[in-house]
Amino acid sequence: MNNSEIKLEKYNDKIIRYVITGLIIFLPIIFNPFGFVVFALPRVAFLYIITTILTIIFIYSCIKNQTFIYKKSPIHLLLGIFLFFIFLSTIFSLDKHIAFLGDYLTYEGFFSWLCYIILFFLANLYFNSEKEIKKLFLILSIPLFFVSLFAIGEYFFHWQIMEWHQDKGNRVLSFLGNPSFLGVYLVLLLPIYINFLRLKELNWKLRNYLIILNVISIISLFATFSRGAWLGFCIAIFFLIFINFKTIINFLQQQKIKAILIILMLIIGCWTLINYTTFGQQITDRIKFSFIQDPTTKVSTSSGRILLWKQTINLIKDYPLFGVGPDNFATSIPKYFLPEWHLYFGLQAEKAHNEFLNLWATMGIGTVLSYLIILIYFFFKSISYIYKKIEKNYSQHILIQGILAGIIGYLFTMQFHYSSIDLAPFFWIFMGIEFSLINQNNEIKKNNLPNFFSLNFVKYILNSIAILLMLIVIIFSYKIISADFYFIKALKNNNANLIIENLEKAIQKNKRPIDYYLVLSDFYFQKGIKTHNYNNFDKSIKTLEKIIKLQPHNYRPYFILGNTYLKMAEFAMNKNLVFQKAEQAFNDSLKFFPNSVDIRSSLEELYILQKQYNHN
Repeated sequence: MNNSEIKLEKYNDKIIRYVITGLIIFLPIIFNPFGFVVFALPRVAFLYIITTILTIIFIYSCIKNQTFIYKKSPIHLLLGIFLFFIFLSTIFSLDKHIAFLGDYLTYEGFFSWLCYIILFFLANLYFNSEKEIKKLFLILSIPLFFVSLFAIGEYFFHWQIMEWHQDKGNRVLSFLGNPSFLGVYLVLLLPIYINFLRLKELNWKLRNYLIILNVISIISLFATFSRGAWLGFCIAIFFLIFINFKTIINFLQQQKIKAILIILMLIIGCWTLINYTTFGQQITDRIKFSFIQDPTTKVSTSSGRILLWKQTINLIKDYPLFGVGPDNFATSIPKYFLPEWHLYFGLQAEKAHNEFLNLWATMGIGTVLSYLIILIYFFFKSISYIYKKIEKNYSQHILIQGILAGIIGYLFTMQFHYSSIDLAPFFWIFMGIEFSLINQNNEIKKNNLPNFFSLNFVKYILNSIAILLMLIVIIFSYKIISADFYFIKALKNNNANLIIENLEKAIQKNKRPIDYYLVLSDFYFQKGIKTHNYNNFDKSIKTLEKIIKLQPHNYRPYFILGNTYLKMAEFAMNKNLVFQKAEQAFNDSLKFFPNSVDIRSSLEELYILQKQYNHN
């Protein structure tokens, strides 16, 4: 390899590191204030585009140098097995479109998981030196600072980045769009920066900056009122204390007065916060209501998650091998809802609110077992490394401990929450970096590619594939975001014709979101009533039938179809036929949500109307 090729290879390495850094800087803060799905859509588009760019750069570098570059490690085999089981569950899924691309609100299908694994591989390969990794985390402290600062402003001064579609109460979202997501983001990063304070080479300016960063981030964490995140953070800090117990004891013995003052300040501060501030009282109330019954619903919030876990286990019993498919949980779980679930309508069920149960329910036993093996291997290697002598690599151990503590906090939080495209890339990238730090003895392997890759026509073909892949990802991103734009434009419009026009454009751009069809169907129906043009009723019905064909396992369109027929009965000549169609739709809906209170109430209303009509 000549000097120009070596320089080009180093240049490509730098680009990949910069692009990965840019991804994790902007992924949790970009949003689309002009859309309905404000956070997930722009972030999945960003994730897909950046991962595609990274993949193309990596493959280009390999072909240019006629070598495939990788680090020899058992973790890559384990990740390959993990991805293979995810692919199997995708092939055997209930809804393959959702399995590949993800559900409308979460977008965590097979392609998202593929992105996570690629990011792990590249982070592990290209972040090798301690200097590069420290630089990465110092850069990441900047978005963390502004996210935390905005969260504090949101809680105490009611700052808003946009008008929200739902009431968030006193919980802060910052740029993450969900208090729990913000909590997970903070849990992943906070232990790293808390541990950074132990670095001896920090100058006083940087040390003071990190102290301020940690303080505002901890306040933001409390302001999320996310109990899972609180628990995850406590576990992460406990781990840091446990792993550095001897160091802490030595500090207490050498700096007794300073240690006593710090402990007293913490005790007094916590006592004052809890007893004399509204913020502290809200924190204690949040903890209490985990176990105390809400007087209106007669249930506690923790019992809601336990009930969801029981229902998820029932789903797993029916689909133990391959699950229902990646991101198919939301459409599959209503079939297993127990009668008391209606008391917990405020608790979302997009996922199982437990990482391991969700993996098993959606992607099967092979996926969850391979994931567990990956984690066991990761923790074994990390803990083994930490317990080695640290005299020569003190600052590197600080990095390793902080990243590991953040990952431990994340995993504990995930037992009460769920993976998302906003934050899962952080987890996988940090794991890749951790493996790079603890396996620095592993040389970068370079396997020569077959000679035909050097042929010009092969290079042209590969360049064409790369361009085509990039175009597909960009067009996909454009379509889902523009469809979302037309949808919100329709919702904000007062002109019925323009509303319908925008909704039809939204469906033309993205045919999968169920809400587009449900809203369009309702507007067709309302237009039919106002104009007395009953052809609009037919359009309303046909719109619902389209989404039923696309998502035959989803109870919602059947339920809305039944209610639409029920409302049509007033205008129908043959009311009995309409009643029969409504009953059929409700019964179809009950197949996928047998214990729904709303569906059964609608059926009762149908039978009452039918009796009245037949009696007359």
